[in-house]
Amino acid sequence: MEEGITVKDCTKVYHGVSDRVLAVANVSFSVPKGEIYCLMGPSGSGKTTLLNIISGYLEPDTGKVFLLGEDIFALPREKRLKLRLSKLGYVFQDFKLVSFLSAWENIALPSISMGLSEDEVNERLKAFEDRLKIKELYDKLPNELSYGERQRIAFVREIIKFPEVILADEPTSNLDIDLKIEVLKILRELSTKNKTTVLIASHDPIVLDYCSRAIYITNGTLMGIYDTKKLKREFKLSGETGYIEQISKLRKELIEGKITEEEFIKKYLELKQEYLSKMGEA
Repeated sequence: MEEGITVKDCTKVYHGVSDRVLAVANVSFSVPKGEIYCLMGPSGSGKTTLLNIISGYLEPDTGKVFLLGEDIFALPREKRLKLRLSKLGYVFQDFKLVSFLSAWENIALPSISMGLSEDEVNERLKAFEDRLKIKELYDKLPNELSYGERQRIAFVREIIKFPEVILADEPTSNLDIDLKIEVLKILRELSTKNKTTVLIASHDPIVLDYCSRAIYITNGTLMGIYDTKKLKREFKLSGETGYIEQISKLRKELIEGKITEEEFIKKYLELKQEYLSKMGEA
């Protein structure tokens, strides 16, 4: 099976003034081309460090990373940058939007630098404008956008490049339930139709419904790679009592005025904490 992402024996240590932090500890795994996997684990477990290594932004102390068969850290810097621009889409957790550019310019400029015209960019955007509610945001600067709006702009910037590999760091963290599902549907469609390899780092259990495998790490250590259907059965996340169904029920009760916004937030956080506790026991 052709591999989209391969991580071999990667280790990364951060050195502080008085201590050292083992962020990634001898991690190895592969994501086959055209598959969509999720990378899960508690905060501080090493998920973002791993994505930064896979993307080529951060070099590991030991180990190798292959993207589409290319040993990225064996490439000259210029070729690595070209590979990253032409074949990789990276949805950053902190968005990486340019503060003095409009939302449209932030979306369009990476694709234009690859050779697309403005008309081609706009044509590609049509497929996502209604689904992600972004058209009305185009003329705004990043500081005029909410966190959820910035997240959608950063997401669209990467997917309209139609990259062969997508890394997404918490791409649904600031979105409501409908937009979360839309983002995940788009990623699954790209995986299915374009054979895009997708790796999503997330705490959000909804992600499990859209991925075939879950890579679980804690304290920088790979704990296992699991079939997501099995995980959902073990954590009781599917069926009528599942996490997604419970959140949908809460949202409906909020809309109908049966619970207050404060009650919704409290119950949502309780459900999320229950899920994360189960993940920690896995």
